[in-house]
Amino acid sequence: MIKNSERKGEIISFIEITIWALFPVLAVLSFSTLPSLISLAWSGVFSALFFVCAVLIRRKWKDFTKPILWKAALIGAVSINICFYSLYYIGLTMTSPGNGSIIALFEIFTAFLFFNVLMKEKISGNRILGALLMVAGAIIVVFPDTGNINLGDVLILIATFFCPVGNYYAQKAREVVSSESIMLLRTLIATPVLFLLAYIFGMHASFEDVRGSLMFLFISGFVLFGFTKILWVEQIRFISVTKALALSSVGPLFTILFAWALIGTYPTLWQLLSLIPFALGVLLLTDYIKVWRSPDVIS
Repeated sequence: MIKNSERKGEIISFIEITIWALFPVLAVLSFSTLPSLISLAWSGVFSALFFVCAVLIRRKWKDFTKPILWKAALIGAVSINICFYSLYYIGLTMTSPGNGSIIALFEIFTAFLFFNVLMKEKISGNRILGALLMVAGAIIVVFPDTGNINLGDVLILIATFFCPVGNYYAQKAREVVSSESIMLLRTLIATPVLFLLAYIFGMHASFEDVRGSLMFLFISGFVLFGFTKILWVEQIRFISVTKALALSSVGPLFTILFAWALIGTYPTLWQLLSLIPFALGVLLLTDYIKVWRSPDVIS
């Protein structure tokens, strides 16, 4: 029987997934006037404003006196805000939003390696099967459409290896401090570094360029990098990181639909066929259906 806390985590997860599915599309739209890292850095500025408001409203400034917050924020800033998102944004300049979100599903495998092999977190056979079905859905989408290896896809694939350690420390820190404090400090550490990286790589933008993408940057910062990141940290209080990542595998389907509606990228037959393993995977991961009835927990 599923605990109420776990079901709460699943509900938070699906809300976060639906909103976050807009992320690759909005990032690509901002590239019309801004280089990738400049877009990412300015999104960080707006998300920092969101987290400042959240910390002040909820009066969580005492969190900043706790060493675990600084440790989790520093590791998360380097591994996720800088390494993961830099590679993701650069990769999106070379591939489609749909493909980018699908390739990012390999974070499921990197999470399994980190949490189940290194950290020995338990997971049932049903959920492993569910995760594999979701990745199978991703393979159905990617391989018929990619005759050659795409550098953008490779960069996003490499990016997924940086996430598990940052998620692990965020999960531990959330037991002591608030999610908005974690995300604010992570963003404050990472954003200046992202501007510096953009400068080093020769990426520049005028005020007019920034103003031309202001709406996309605001939505990315406040809603995507702000609100949904709080939802992410909250959900991993109730469900494991590996399950949260596997549930997020339905996100590319929403991304494909958003890309179709907003930038005219039509879904392919293979993308539509991938709905079948994706749907079965979600049902297995949320324990609505089971292949094995026995307590098949693997550690």
